[in-house]
Amino acid sequence: GGGVTHFDDYDNLALVLVGRKTFYMAPPSTIADAPRQGEDNERLSVSPHDRLTSKIEDWEVAELAAGDILYLPIGWWHFVDSAPLTVMTNIWSLPRVV
Repeated sequence: GGGVTHFDDYDNLALVLVGRKTFYMAPPSTIADAPRQGEDNERLSVSPHDRLTSKIEDWEVAELAAGDILYLPIGWWHFVDSAPLTVMTNIWSLPRVV
C-alpha cells in the first residue's frame, strides 16, 4: 500500500519505475474537517475503499504503470494502492512563489 489518506506539504512528482500504483486524490477542502488521527496531515478513518467513512463522492483516480509520472499539487489528499513488487520514486519541492 501507500499508507493512510494524507496530504503533503510540498508539490510531488511521482514516477513509477516498476509495477503499478493507483492514486486516489481529492482537493484540499474535501476532507479537511474529518476527525484528525495520527499526524495533522493524516485522516486514518478516510479511505476511497469505504464510502461510509470517506464522504467523497468522486475521487480522482490515476492508475500508473512503469514509466508514468503523476504531478500531485501541495495539499491534495491522496491514498495509494501498490501492486506487489512496485518501485516508485518521488521528487518533492515547495511551490515556486512568483
